[in-house]
Amino acid sequence: MVKAGVVRPTRGWEWLARYLKAFEAYYWAPGGPAGKTQSDVKRLGAGGWRGALEVFFADYAFERAGAPRIWPSIAREIVSRFPAKKSLRSLPEWAWNEFEMCVTKPNPTSNPLNSRGGKEPATRFIANLNADRNNLISWAARLTSNGDATLAYRKLQTLQGIGPKIAALFLRDVVTSYGIRESALDDRRCILPVDTWVRRGMATIVGNEDLMKETRDPTTQVLAIEWADAHGIRVAALDAGLWVLGARLARSLPVLASALENRSSFERFIDEELERTEAVLVTLRGIAGATRTSSHPKPAEGS
Repeated sequence: MVKAGVVRPTRGWEWLARYLKAFEAYYWAPGGPAGKTQSDVKRLGAGGWRGALEVFFADYAFERAGAPRIWPSIAREIVSRFPAKKSLRSLPEWAWNEFEMCVTKPNPTSNPLNSRGGKEPATRFIANLNADRNNLISWAARLTSNGDATLAYRKLQTLQGIGPKIAALFLRDVVTSYGIRESALDDRRCILPVDTWVRRGMATIVGNEDLMKETRDPTTQVLAIEWADAHGIRVAALDAGLWVLGARLARSLPVLASALENRSSFERFIDEELERTEAVLVTLRGIAGATRTSSHPKPAEGS
């Protein structure tokens, strides 16, 4: 239930809903921000444990403030070269030892690979997923397809380094990739990660600056779900669309807020972004043409 005093979402933003759907499509497009397509996720879910765990560490587990950007790649590479002849039970200790050898200060307190922390690492969790071929994506798809989003959401948060945002982000992408009906989930908040872009987007849309506080994230989730329902858009599309709009296009909170003031401001922002992108393309084509010409000089006369 939304607390008293909160501005509830109103209709009249159908135009934005259409844009958000398009932004989500871009998120999943080949070469898009997701770094994979929905078909890729399903393929990984149907495969062995290794590919699913690699993408979990590369795209989700280290998505927290302060984690160096190179760490997800290191974790992915470590999982990729785990010896096939070794028992999967030995993966947790082996992977953590390898990470410690690669990184001087691995931050064991919140590092998802730490096998000696206070919580279970994903490397150990998947070793017990016999019913799902030890595949983390397959496990998440099975639970959410049965409507058990809360169970999957809570379980993910018992893993080392995984909090509410990461758990919801992973489940959102699994549910979307498998085409699981959101209405069948026991709690759609479990697939709605709230980050700074979603906070700013919803705060502007409903006219409530109080939503910019992290403590108001549960309220933001409720309002986002109500807004999505009112405008005929999936919760996952709203969430991913706001992220693309903020992180990839606006790139700053004030610009995002300004773009969302009204439809005219938004369309002006889109036109300006299009002009900027086209200018960048012209510049890059010029650089590429000049570089290629200079690297292949014309033959001297008479040669």
